[in-house]
Parts: sequence; structure tokens; C-alpha cells
Amino acid sequence: MRKLNKLRGALDLVLSIRDLTIVSRNYQWEVRAPSSFYLEAEFAEVNLSRSEDNQLYVNVRLRASMSWKLTTERDEAGVYVVIRRKPLIGNIGRARFNVRVPRGVHISLQLENSLLCLNDLVRTLDLPPET
Repeated sequence: MRKLNKLRGALDLVLSIRDLTIVSRNYQWEVRAPSSFYLEAEFAEVNLSRSEDNQLYVNVRLRASMSWKLTTERDEAGVYVVIRRKPLIGNIGRARFNVRVPRGVHISLQLENSLLCLNDLVRTLDLPPET
């Protein structure tokens, strides 16, 4: 019973630290069609919408920020954002993305165990079967 109480106390401490370490980052790039936006994420909430200007906006909010590795890159083909959970401590982290992509820019998503919300999009969405 004593070990169970210690374990419960340790878990409560980890969850408290997780909630204290919330980091928000904002990114902005000027992009013009034909360009692409690529997002690879896991255990994330992604809110995606289109914008009328030539600015691609990404706001990411990381809960337990020390449990994530976030990489952004831009080249002549487009903008790439990749986020991965770190081993062991990554299980406590959560990420939320708010993304606005200019019309005319191709969107490519590779999501795992994520929630996707599509706002203001007018397109056909085809999802292949999982293998």
C-alpha cells in the first residue's frame, strides 16, 4: 500500500510538471503558389484553415514541452513542420497546432493518433484505408 501511495504521488508530480511546462510558439512564412505545406505530427490536435493573404501561419502549443522535438524548415518547394515525441517522457506530452495556409498552396499531412479539424476548406478529401 505504501508503494502504491508513493507511485500515485510521483504520478501526480509528473502531471503537475507537465501542466506547468506549456510553451506556445508562432511561425510565419511568406509563401506563394505553387508551394506546399507539410505537417508530420503524432498525438496532436490540428486545426487547419485557409487564409486570403500570402502568409502561412503556424501556432503550436506544446504541453510538457520538454517531451517534444520540433523541427521547421523552408525551401523553394515549401514549408515543412515535423514534431516527434521523445522516448520515455514523450508519453506525457500533447501538442495543438493552429495552421492557416494560403489558398493555392498544397497541403500534405502525415498524422498519427491525432485530431484534425478542417475549417473553411472547399475540397474533396480521400483517405486511403489503413494497412
